[in-house]
Amino acid sequence: PLAMRAAGGLPDFLAELERYSGAKSKGRKLICTLCNSAYPTEEHSDNAVLFQPWVYKNKLSLNAGKNAGGICAICALELMLRQILLKGQLRLTGSKFEALKTKYLAVYPNFFFTAETGAMVQGILDQLQDVNFFTIRRQLDRQDITVYDLLHLDVFMAPQQFKTPQEPVFNDDDDDNEAIESGEEEEQEEIQPAPSEVNDRRYIKYVQDSYPGLCFFGMKAGSDDNDTSSWAMPAFLALALPLVTNTKVVISEMSLPLFSSGRDFRETVIFDAPHPYLDRLLKGKRVRVNEVMYKLRVLASIYQVNLDTYAKQGKPEWKHLSSIARDLETDPLYLFSYLKKQQRGESLYANDVEHYLHIYETILEEDLGNIQRCVDRYVVFYRGGYQSHSILKPVDIVAKAIITSPLNIERDDLLWQIQGELKNWLDRVRGRQATGYAIFWGKDIDTKEAPAIEAFVKGFYDEVFMDYCQGERGILRSRINRFKDGCEAYYTNLRTAKRIQEQEQIANPEPVA
Repeated sequence: PLAMRAAGGLPDFLAELERYSGAKSKGRKLICTLCNSAYPTEEHSDNAVLFQPWVYKNKLSLNAGKNAGGICAICALELMLRQILLKGQLRLTGSKFEALKTKYLAVYPNFFFTAETGAMVQGILDQLQDVNFFTIRRQLDRQDITVYDLLHLDVFMAPQQFKTPQEPVFNDDDDDNEAIESGEEEEQEEIQPAPSEVNDRRYIKYVQDSYPGLCFFGMKAGSDDNDTSSWAMPAFLALALPLVTNTKVVISEMSLPLFSSGRDFRETVIFDAPHPYLDRLLKGKRVRVNEVMYKLRVLASIYQVNLDTYAKQGKPEWKHLSSIARDLETDPLYLFSYLKKQQRGESLYANDVEHYLHIYETILEEDLGNIQRCVDRYVVFYRGGYQSHSILKPVDIVAKAIITSPLNIERDDLLWQIQGELKNWLDRVRGRQATGYAIFWGKDIDTKEAPAIEAFVKGFYDEVFMDYCQGERGILRSRINRFKDGCEAYYTNLRTAKRIQEQEQIANPEPVA
């Protein structure tokens, strides 16, 4: 922000703070919500917005009755000139210009750009290729994204020849600057990009000397993108660029750079008024340098979940990111519900299960806890088949008994009732009247099976019902499906791991003493 400076001295911070605080007070004059300058300020009028969204409201008073903030004459003039220039180059007016939903990325040096580093960063930005997340997902092959992976992504791979635009230009004829989501190659069927998506998203670039001290470009949305979709690839680029170029990045919907230099902020990446789904996933709008890689992995993992679940006909369907982020914030176990939606056969694929368990534990930093203990307790006395209903039958019986039990029933009476139902069901399994496999037979039914059933029922009641569902039958009814999805995923992974262990023991038997 601008500040009144003494000749050759430092800014008068106290005077600026007093002026800022006074302007924030009720009934005082407006301040410029863009630069906080001392120039004369008036309310931001509709015709000055030029069809761009209202973004800057963070400097308004808490009790302000209007959503329009103040803007000084200098910022109003600069905004108007920039947007008129864009409208002229793009040959768009009115709602067509607004529908671009452009996200602008300002790239600042950590300290300053030398001639060499500035040319390197600008060259990388000039050569930006298509952001094809289908290709990124295939390249990652269910592994966490690393800096090595970023450096080898197609988006940053330079072509043999490219032209640097000599004026602000909307690159209609440069296929290298398209930023689209095209199709992916499946195992048996190749999905081609949809024709309507091929030319939808492109970069808006400026001459290299237009913004000394920073690099600046815009990224517009596709014609079918909603507010959620328009943030997907720009947000990915905002987190990837600092790792590739060793710079700072500010992403915003405003064509005016928010900071005059990288010295004005300490963070590495700043999201200015992002979509709420980014707030939910990234847990904040400002990302420090030691958090960039983790945040990028979170974003990349959730994007993969979106593609795995909703992508069709070469389209990523980013519009579902908002609901995915909201569900995971509500309950991380929703992750396994999305895995269940992808199921194409009678059982889950082991590779998919392993990948989603990794996302749950490592990326979302959640503990399997209740799921793991629940499955570990009932596999002692029962093994299911490959169908979901067979795998999850013990959980079904216990949950249904608790949900339908009278509210005034004593805890011990309910536990005995559930144990009796499980014992009768296992008797039917042993008699081939129900699917699955009972572990214990004969005398072991009383000596080993009964204690195992008791431990499973008490653990489910105390940990799942009383702790996870707060002792409320209604909450258990609403959460039991995603809890079962998690149990099925863990059971599938456990079965695969035990099979691998058995194969290793067969291949390498222990020597007989």
